[in-house]
Amino acid sequence: MKHQRKITVLVSTNHPVFLDGLRVILGSHPQIQVLGQAKDLSEAGRKTIELTPDVLLLDTAAADEGVADAIRRMKQEHKDLKIIVLSLAGDAVMRHVNTREAALLKPRTSMAELLQMIYAVGSVPAGRPLPAANRAPTPREKSRSETRKVA
Repeated sequence: MKHQRKITVLVSTNHPVFLDGLRVILGSHPQIQVLGQAKDLSEAGRKTIELTPDVLLLDTAAADEGVADAIRRMKQEHKDLKIIVLSLAGDAVMRHVNTREAALLKPRTSMAELLQMIYAVGSVPAGRPLPAANRAPTPREKSRSETRKVA
């Protein structure tokens, strides 16, 4: 049997109950290893350098360019890092973020969908767009979708 490398994850959230739940659920999956946790963007930035996770699961309420700037800095310092953004602000956050930088999971995302996304982004080569499921569409994708609806 071929041994697959575990997908390493850093969880960043300031909600202790949410964090504990994610650690237990993610930790129960044999192909996922939770490396650590961060309480905010600056700590997440430091820990991505220190721990070099495959995936950063970033829970943020902010919908501003500060989040986008932090994501860009993390990606510059750790090019192979895949970032999954969990945000109530949803599409507002993603207006500032390129799809090569982060994928979005919207508020109604189930745990099964989160796990699927972690497995999916864990296999994406560096510099490639992250999976389209549950992320804000790019302007090009939006244009294609609108064209199909009209046709």
